[in-house]
Amino acid sequence: MVGTQTFLAKLLRLIRLPRVMKLIDVRRFTKVIKSILDSLQREDRISYQFILLYAFRIFRLVIIAAFITYFIGCFWFLISDNLNNAADIENNHTFVTFFDLN
Repeated sequence: MVGTQTFLAKLLRLIRLPRVMKLIDVRRFTKVIKSILDSLQREDRISYQFILLYAFRIFRLVIIAAFITYFIGCFWFLISDNLNNAADIENNHTFVTFFDLN
């Protein structure tokens, strides 16, 4: 049970996710791109800015999908780990042992 409490404590630390989301804020990225592309002509600057902005949005979606997948996996492990009773653990009839995930 101590392992589960440690796991929950680590999972609760990830509530700081909004801080991480600030790192991939589109408005901040747009400001950085504008300052980098300041020396180009207007037409080139706009086209490069759109390309980089869309590439950043795709990267951002991949990062968000990875976070969501991680959280779903953590919750699934927590649920599958807590649904086992003592008899199941003794007989190795748990989700983890059944699918050979250990």
